[in-house]
Amino acid sequence: MNTLVGPKLGATDYTLYTVQEAADWIGIKKNTLDKARSSGRGDYPAYVEAGRRRMYMHKDLIDWLDRNRRQNSGLPIVA
Repeated sequence: MNTLVGPKLGATDYTLYTVQEAADWIGIKKNTLDKARSSGRGDYPAYVEAGRRRMYMHKDLIDWLDRNRRQNSGLPIVA
């Protein structure tokens, strides 16, 4: 079961999240995020490579959540 969590306490735009932390926060499975990143398909958050690790920046997760907001009709919310 995927448990939704909030952002890290005191997070700034440049706070880094592990793949698992990012997946938990945006509400998708880690495997979904891994597959999307490796295939390059779909609109998923940008990531940072730090050696062999993939990390997600707080601001990129916020941007992705904003891009994927929907109204009841399923249409994007226009600001």
